Parts: sequence; C-alpha cells; structure tokens
Amino acid sequence: MASYEEMITSSPIDEAPYVEEDDMVEDDEVRRDGMQEYEHDPEREVWGTHEDVNEYNPGGFHPVHIGDVIHGRFEVLHKLGQGGFGMVWLCHDRDTETWRALKILSASQTEKSKEPAVIAHLTKHHTPEKLQESHILMPLEVFQIEGPNGRHICQVLRVMGYSVREWRQQSDEEEDKSGVKMRNMCHQIAQGTALLHSVGVVHGDLRPSNILMELDQKTLNNLSKDELLTLVDEEPTTIPVFTKNGEDCGAHAPRYTVAPIYKPWFETLLLEKVAIGDFGESFRITDPEKTTGIPLEYAAPEILLPGKAGLGSDIWSLACTLYETRTGKPLLGSEEWNGARFGTLVHDIEALLGPLPEPFRTRWEESDYIQPDVLEVPKSEKDLFALDNQPGIRPVTCTPSQLGLAKRIRLSGTPYTDVFCGLLGKQRGDYERHYLDEEELEQMEADGVDMEEFYEKCRREAAEQGYKYTEQEILALGGLLGQMVKYESDARLAASLVLQHQWFKDVATPPPKPLEDTAPQPDTGAEEPVIGQNPRPLQYQQVSVLLGVFGVLLSLSCCVAYGLIRSDTGIFNVVWKGLKSGQNVECTCWTSD
Repeated sequence: MASYEEMITSSPIDEAPYVEEDDMVEDDEVRRDGMQEYEHDPEREVWGTHEDVNEYNPGGFHPVHIGDVIHGRFEVLHKLGQGGFGMVWLCHDRDTETWRALKILSASQTEKSKEPAVIAHLTKHHTPEKLQESHILMPLEVFQIEGPNGRHICQVLRVMGYSVREWRQQSDEEEDKSGVKMRNMCHQIAQGTALLHSVGVVHGDLRPSNILMELDQKTLNNLSKDELLTLVDEEPTTIPVFTKNGEDCGAHAPRYTVAPIYKPWFETLLLEKVAIGDFGESFRITDPEKTTGIPLEYAAPEILLPGKAGLGSDIWSLACTLYETRTGKPLLGSEEWNGARFGTLVHDIEALLGPLPEPFRTRWEESDYIQPDVLEVPKSEKDLFALDNQPGIRPVTCTPSQLGLAKRIRLSGTPYTDVFCGLLGKQRGDYERHYLDEEELEQMEADGVDMEEFYEKCRREAAEQGYKYTEQEILALGGLLGQMVKYESDARLAASLVLQHQWFKDVATPPPKPLEDTAPQPDTGAEEPVIGQNPRPLQYQQVSVLLGVFGVLLSLSCCVAYGLIRSDTGIFNVVWKGLKSGQNVECTCWTSD
C-alpha cells in the first residue's frame, strides 16, 4: 500500500463538477471582507445538527449534495458527521462495491493541518494491518479535490459506529457487572495511545468522542444499496441555505445543509473493538504545540495554562477517558452538555491534586480568570477552618478550608482516604453528605429536624444499594489514575506502563506473534527460556544432551572402577583371594562400599 504522502501526491486533483466561475457570487453587497454571508442559526451548530454555513467561503468547507459522485467513485448517500475541520459522508464506492466514510477536510485545514504529516509518519513506521490491530483508524486511501473554496484533502475510511462516549451513555451496566467489557475497551484505547507514543506522536485531542466503535466490515459490505438504505431507514434532513440578502448562494455553498444520521442504524454490526481517530490536533514531539483544541475537561494543566503540550498531555487525557469509559461520568468538570467553566475546572483539579504549583500558579495569577463559585464551609465543619491558618502554599481558586471541604465531599460515603478511590468508591446511590447552606440549616433546625438522624438516614439509604465496584477494582483503578493525573507532565505514567497495570490483568492479551522472524535467538545464558524469545536452536540442544549423557556415563564408570578395586567384597578382591586359596568362587552379588 502506498504511503500517505504518495497517495496525496500521486492522485490527480479533481475539480468539483458543478463549479463554474461564472456561477460564483461576486456581489460586494452580500460579502464581508470578501466573504459570503448567510442566514445562520447558531443553535443548530451547537447541537450538532448542522454545520456553520459561514464556513462555505474560500478556505472553508467543500459544498456537497446527496447524490454527488466524488472522485468519479464515491456516491454520497448521507452524512455521518461533521466538525470544525470538515465533513464525513456515507458513500458507496462504485469501483470496489464497498461502503466507505469519506472525510473531506476544509481548505484551510488542508493547508495548515499537521494531520497529513502525522499520518505519513505513522504509515512509514507501521503497516496498515499493525495500525488497525493497535486500534488506530487510518485512511484506506487519500486524494485531493479542487472546489470553489479551495483545495481539499479527502480521506477514505472504514465506516465506524458509535463514539465511545455515545456507546457508554447507552450501555447497560447490569449486563457487564464485572466491568470486563469496559476494561477491555479501555485496554484497547491504551494500546492505541501506546503505539502513537512509541513513534513520537501526540494525539492532542484524546477523548471518548474521538474514539469510535468498529463495525463488521464484511457483513456491511455485503449489503446492497437498497439494503443499507432500509437499515438506515432515515431520509436526509435538509435545511435550505440562503444569503442574508436572499440572493442565490452561488458555487461557494450547497443548496442545503444535511443533518447527520440520527438513528443508530449500525447496532447489529457493532464489534467490541475501538479505534482512535481524528488526528486534526496531532503533532510529533519533535514539533511540539503550546496548546491544542481539546475540550477543557480533558485538557492537562500545561494546556489549560499554556506551557508546552507533549506525551504527558495525552496521558492526562487518557486518564480522563479511562475514568469516563468505566464510570460513565467525567473525571473533571460537569456532565452538562456545555462542558466545564475554566475556573471550576481548575478548582476540581486542586481538589484532586492540591494547590496549583508553579509555573501554572503564576500563569493563573497573571491572567484574568474568573474565580469560581465554591461552597462555603458550614459552621458544623469547624475542624476545616484550622486549615486557613496553616503555613504552606494556598490554593488559587478558594481558601484552604474550602479546598478541604471539596476533598471531604469527594470522599464522603466511602471508606477511602485517597481521593481517586473516593470518587470510585461511592455507593450506587452516589451518596454525598448533604452540605447545607446557612438558610437551609436554619430552616431545618427551626423545623426541629434532628441533623444527625438526617445524615444517618442518607447514609443508610445509600448503603442499602451497595457499591458499584469491588474494593479490588477501586484500589486498582484509583491507583492507576493517581499515577496518571499529576501536575508534572514527566511524572505521569507512560502509556506502555499503563498497559501493564494490574487493572488490566484480566483483559490484557499477549502481543501477537510476529508473522515472520523465525531466526534463532542467541543464547542468553539463562537456565530457563525467556518468555517471548525463541528457544535455543536444535543443534545446540542436541550437543547439550550428548554432553550430558557422556558426563553421566563417565561418572558411573569411575564409581564402578573405584568399587571394584577398593572394596574388600569387590569382585576383583574376592576372585584374587579365591585363586590364592585354590577354592572355587561363586559370585552372588556386586557390592561396593
């Protein structure tokens, strides 16, 4: 298979069949700084139903319609997804009679993205089979097209299923009480991350939304067009595109935008395998970035408070991803659709790791970050106020007593002292002690509520539901997270060591045997063969056996000779004495001292 660079440079650049210069809108009245302006509903973009139509300008998205045939091969049937870097379309490859996902990057992303260089680097070091086996989603083919908005890289990909985030949200924990299936998914994600890091690639946007579930490609590609459309059972939802002055959009924009397929049509094709995709934020460690476009709740401190992103940034994101995949909840931030506020997120990090250290502390203080709203310490928690008078580094997002309260809340209802174990060790009722504000407390006291009885009732109700995870798993995963989530990037556990952690011991599979390489390995001098090495060559084994047999025979011969000569009852002495006395000798035994 050709390399990524070869696929791009060797493929002719297609021109969109419907692009005519005469059709392009040149009316300055409907342009802003040379850009076409459209009627736009931001809410549709936020909710992911439609893209930002203002991106249909030079440097932006390539206009596509249902039924278009791209590159003379790929017939567009529906939209699979969209993002800031481009669109992904469900296509039928007329040449191979297979179903493919066609990702068309925006013109600006085609020019500035490091993704082509990263993919070329990966395909240079590993075969497509190895990358797929290691849970990395790579293009099957790459070509370029020329359109009204510029030149666009097109990646031909396998059709994939849910993102891990979507899969986890609809998963039934009762069907996987042991968590083996989810740990297996986590192990695959760690495998993919380890492979990227082994060749010096930082993903830069590692999170559940960018990790996709594999589909049974053989069954999928056996479906006819009618069968697939029946399976999808969803007509494309379209919205007409208009300019702000109501005139024709011209060639820069499509006549309509298309919402991605909503229905999970692929459920019967899902495999319990994942692949890491979306390398739009990726880079090589030899060409580091100060920050990436990763959402705040998955971003390491060196990205939140910009320093220099690297392999350790991925490890932080991997920890957040493993926790969310196992529990269904984010490690940091909220579960709300709009993610987390910056100040609140930094407060969450301080609650896990303690006060923000340098150099992040100075970056926080020199910036205009808004202080987060944090809980006030109730008067009933008198011991926490003593923290405010203790020497040492103070948190940047709250007082020491408030930070102590935040940690206490995370440990409430659990027998653990480690905060990561505390997060995992909640009862099924997700019990947390009810920290009441002053008004609530006064009202309950006025109503004559016995507070100790109230708290005991909360604990009892939660305890009746039991714990979600076993103590063994809580300690294992909590320990793993503690080694991955650290302020110091270099102190975080390497991806290769994450794979070896005991949390994966019941799901980890041995590395695949090499397809070739049957040459004998040199003798290591070890008494036992080392696991994973070839045994000693046959000729060495034969020589060893022969030498051993010869040694045994030589030892026996020496012992026999010694006995025959030295023993008073030995045969030589008995015979010699008999001959001297002239008596007949009958030997009934052969003994030696």
